[in-house]
Amino acid sequence: MKQTLNGFQFKQFSIEHANCAMKVGTDSILLGSWVNTRQAKRILDIGTGSGLLAIMMAQKSTADTQVLGIDIDDGAVTQASKNMRNCPWSERLSCQKVDVANLSVDAPYDLIISNPPYFTLPPRSSGKRRSDIEDTARRSARHHSDLDPATLFQQVARLLDPQGHFYCVLPSHSQDILNLAKQHGLYCHRLTHVHSATHKPAIRQLLEFSNVPSQCLEQQLAIHQSSGQYSAEYRQLCQDFYLKF
Repeated sequence: MKQTLNGFQFKQFSIEHANCAMKVGTDSILLGSWVNTRQAKRILDIGTGSGLLAIMMAQKSTADTQVLGIDIDDGAVTQASKNMRNCPWSERLSCQKVDVANLSVDAPYDLIISNPPYFTLPPRSSGKRRSDIEDTARRSARHHSDLDPATLFQQVARLLDPQGHFYCVLPSHSQDILNLAKQHGLYCHRLTHVHSATHKPAIRQLLEFSNVPSQCLEQQLAIHQSSGQYSAEYRQLCQDFYLKF
């Protein structure tokens, strides 16, 4: 991955994100690299943003796999659609402006992926100008105002094939997430605690769920060594996407 004027260049595709509230970030790159697409034929990316995760899924899946990205933001849908058209798997990718609660399907999805909103919505103070980071689009993309975890799990349970898998990335302090998922019939199969560096506490959780109860396999991943260099594990995980890896 290399930063360009309008976004980022990956090994096999480029992503523009100027019109997206949420830009390309490490969370999505980690999640997309970590996913096991298995033999999934139908993949759904909830809250696709720039389309990065959807495109990563297209790269990792088989030639007959169809990938749909959905978002509620006009700018994101326009940007994702353009990125999808310009990537090598354009014929297998599509994007729709739709709330996941209103998404109707004729067949369930084998794999669902999401880098969901997870920050608590802060109170708005009247008479004060919000900074750029708090503009309306970014708030919708990153806060619980539009898609809280309970709603996400409810919709995933509705849309996921009985043998399918759901992947997401959340903050490391989301301890109640596993219990919440169980309430909707989703069980954690794999959980990787992500550390920014080997000597620092975990900052993210990569999670894999399915409808089948199973003992959760917990692992650790450090992005950087204590020296500041990328760790060997992170390089290996993301080597299909990062130019420098």
